[in-house]
Amino acid sequence: MLLQLVPDVTLDGCALSGWHGDPARCRWCDAPARGATGWCSLACEDLYRAEHDWGAAHTAALIRDNERCTDCGHGPVSAAEARLLIRAFIPMTHEQAAELWRSQEWLALQLAFSVDVVHRMPPVQSYRSGCHNHQRGLVTLCRRCQDRTRSSIDLRTA
Repeated sequence: MLLQLVPDVTLDGCALSGWHGDPARCRWCDAPARGATGWCSLACEDLYRAEHDWGAAHTAALIRDNERCTDCGHGPVSAAEARLLIRAFIPMTHEQAAELWRSQEWLALQLAFSVDVVHRMPPVQSYRSGCHNHQRGLVTLCRRCQDRTRSSIDLRTA
């Protein structure tokens, strides 16, 4: 049943990895491993982790998507750009600007522009390491787009 929910898992293991199960070979490309590390190089270890380890996969997806929502294009940079434009075109004192940046409206705008990486199909068990963290199954969304798509994501897992 898990194989149906995570299409990148095959009976032989991960569909992205070339590893055939020999512990003396690299877990990513199946080349001879260096010592007892399980990897032939740091590059193979990094590639494997970017596709399987949630922390590394999360960071890799943010970098891939330039820390912007893949649906609407907003991101933390959008709030910074808005701040620069406001200061450039609206005359205000430093005190007025400081008051604006502490206002509930500005904080709400920053929150709306914040992004996070989510699974296209949420994992069945947890966010631990596994094929459910493959890059093609991750997407960067802003809070507004997450809220808009949450119901469709929930329906797919029901």
